Amino acid sequence: MKQYDYAEMADSINFETKTVFQDWAPFKDSLAASEDFTEEQKSEILSKISSGGTFVDQEKSLKSLPYYSKLMKKLYPQLRHTHTVIWTIKPKKTDAEISILAKGISEGKMNEDTLSDEELLYAVTLTPLLEEKEAICKAAVKKNDSWVSHNNLGAVYLEMAEKTSDPDKKSDYVTKAVNEFKISNSKEENAEATNNLAAAYMLKGMKEDALLTYIKANSLPTSNPELKKGINAGKGSMEIKFAKYDNAIESYTAAGDLVPGSAYNKGLAYLLKRDYNNAKSNLESAIIELGNAQGEMPEDALVYYVTAVTSARMKNEDEMAENLSMAIKKDSSLREKALKDLEFMSYWSKEAFLNAVK
Repeated sequence: MKQYDYAEMADSINFETKTVFQDWAPFKDSLAASEDFTEEQKSEILSKISSGGTFVDQEKSLKSLPYYSKLMKKLYPQLRHTHTVIWTIKPKKTDAEISILAKGISEGKMNEDTLSDEELLYAVTLTPLLEEKEAICKAAVKKNDSWVSHNNLGAVYLEMAEKTSDPDKKSDYVTKAVNEFKISNSKEENAEATNNLAAAYMLKGMKEDALLTYIKANSLPTSNPELKKGINAGKGSMEIKFAKYDNAIESYTAAGDLVPGSAYNKGLAYLLKRDYNNAKSNLESAIIELGNAQGEMPEDALVYYVTAVTSARMKNEDEMAENLSMAIKKDSSLREKALKDLEFMSYWSKEAFLNAVK
């Protein structure tokens, strides 16, 4: 380094040297893979280095072999080497630079290698425009054709489907998403694409396929705990639709409180299986959870409405009226629903109910 220190930086570099201890393992591996020695010679060589004694003694024993010179020529050279690792700070592009370069790549104005695979995928997160996300993801697919890029492109199509009000476009986007998720899994079976595929099946109304796919996603390994929670939440929502309430409760419990709506859906499952005490407990937790998440009482009127239904079944008129009143304040369309809902039939003429639906 000192001899070729053109930039005069050798003195500022921290060198850490590590000794390679005397070890026969690399020698044995090379010997096993070598075609320059017969099986008999290999056995003889191994017996020499397994005969005990010090490393030097074993080396001397090898020198007694008539074909030791062949060992020197064929085997030893590849074992004599040093390994150097250089740690340095890799220059990083700014978000603005990555965005500009990604746009250039997606428009075909720049070489694909202008950005790394990671930078190109990161660029997708830097734009709120779905059309730009799509173009960048397509460029990533063209560049590396990986399961990650296909999954990301499918996720963009799924988002497009959820945001359009045009039924034909929605159907087209979901179909494209399904295709990308399937391609992703064909590259490498993964929990991310399988979970997204289940969500796409839900949008297509393919309930049974969605449930089976969520179950499959849940069986695949992932190091992302949030993804695992999301899979369980999706699985639970489908299990409720198939009246598998115990399974749904188990799924939502695995999803945890950090997944929005878990407490509400778990409460709904308990309500549907007529376990009213647990239903009430979870629904009250949902109200607190959503309230904390928004910094105020939640806007999700359905939570209050289902809580009102639970209170009605538990013959708690005051709590029923209080929750129903709050639900209608959040969503006035629920007034008409409550006036026709048989869940409240025994309260239709009661003052508390009438005050709640004013």
